[in-house]
Amino acid sequence: MKIMTNLFVIILNFNNQKVIIPCLESLIKSYPKINVIIVDNASVDNSLQCIDSLKYGRLKIIKNERNLGFAKGVNKGIRFALKQGAEEVLLLNSDTLVNKGFLEPLLTNPAEIVGPILKFQRGDRWVYDFGGKINW
Repeated sequence: MKIMTNLFVIILNFNNQKVIIPCLESLIKSYPKINVIIVDNASVDNSLQCIDSLKYGRLKIIKNERNLGFAKGVNKGIRFALKQGAEEVLLLNSDTLVNKGFLEPLLTNPAEIVGPILKFQRGDRWVYDFGGKINW
């Protein structure tokens, strides 16, 4: 898809071995040519070794020497993506599973900042989050 050639997905990792592999697998399966940046906040589990085992050529790992927290961590990924020519950046939580087709509505939306509809289970009920408004 031509619209996604300059899209970079940034995923922050901190000891997320159990969830990051299913996340990456769902992303790569849905969009096999997507650019992915993993920003690792000094994980001590085997998550980086598991990520390396995927052998995905469009994946860059940025290793922080200490846990920088969410904002500083993803900002490192955003700066790297912009240096690589990113026109769009998607921040994706490591425990997310994506479906094919979730990106197209985001990329064709005329708004400057967008987010997908989130679907998650709370107890025995499925809950949907449709976002909100920014109060400047």
